[in-house]
Amino acid sequence: MSILITKMSPLSGLENTLEVDCDVIDYALWIRGMLIQDAMPDLPIDHREFLISGIYPGEWEDFCRGGGSLEIH
Repeated sequence: MSILITKMSPLSGLENTLEVDCDVIDYALWIRGMLIQDAMPDLPIDHREFLISGIYPGEWEDFCRGGGSLEIH
């Protein structure tokens, strides 16, 4: 089962949506405080990062290559 998650990236400021292959119950366990690696151990690391921070898979690499800018207010 998969769910669609939309988050805003702190790097680009863009709203991104990712289809995450996880069970709704596992997602709820994480939201309620379980460590994400325990709630969804089979989820790829970059998908877990998206859930935690909103940083889209591959966005860190683009940012480090100069493809984006981080504005600090």
